[in-house]
Amino acid sequence: MADGGEANNHSDGANPPLEPTPTLANHANNPDEQETARRHNEQVERNREKFIYGPIRCFFEKSNRYGHGITAIATTIIACLTLSIACDSNRQAESIKGELGSMSDQIEITKIQLRPHLKFGINVLPDRVDGKVIAFYITPTWDNSAATEAVNVTTWDSWQYFPGSVPDTKDFSKPYGGVTPNMTSTTISNGSPVLQPSLRISSEYIEDARLGRGIIIIWGHIEYSDIFRDMVTYTIDWSNITQPTIISGETTISFPIYLSKCNRRTQTGQDEKN
Repeated sequence: MADGGEANNHSDGANPPLEPTPTLANHANNPDEQETARRHNEQVERNREKFIYGPIRCFFEKSNRYGHGITAIATTIIACLTLSIACDSNRQAESIKGELGSMSDQIEITKIQLRPHLKFGINVLPDRVDGKVIAFYITPTWDNSAATEAVNVTTWDSWQYFPGSVPDTKDFSKPYGGVTPNMTSTTISNGSPVLQPSLRISSEYIEDARLGRGIIIIWGHIEYSDIFRDMVTYTIDWSNITQPTIISGETTISFPIYLSKCNRRTQTGQDEKN
């Protein structure tokens, strides 16, 4: 086709050129399209002013005018949040502290309930030869009624016959003769009584005491610790009068307390709570 100019452009078999994408600029020569482009550009500017430039300008204006106030408000908010967190933490800390205090108190109460409780007793055994009583073995005993052991237990005991009466100057804080014997440490468990060394007193002294010719005093000392407080030492001092009587032809001996000042419980050492 000789008069088909565009047809001649494709005669070489090459790919046809891509047509440009229509834009508002390409249609600038068209009055209608030109008006449409103008309105489009104005709307874009209005949108930019409303949503971008205006808010930014407002922000900077208010920042310049109320910058200190905004900063103060922000600081106050942060302080309130910090205080709230701190208060919550303090309340939790106080609550935990209170719970720990209650637990500690309960632990101490339990320890007190479990600590050794020693009960004093005296056993009497006649020493017979050919059926005749020639002496009496008097043995102090300690029984632990608590659930835990008394540890590091040491003891001593003594006795003395006083013709007539006991001198006021007599010191019962030490054994007879004033020398404390070497004491071997032991343990007193629940249900396993510990016996102090037996005191052998002849029948003659016992008979004199029964007749009121003299007084026999037995006394002693015990030290121990509990399993909770190794640094604390408990001591018990005791003293008793030997009072023999005859019942049904047999000598029976009772042991009332001698002096209250010679019968005391004390505690020494540093408590773990201090």
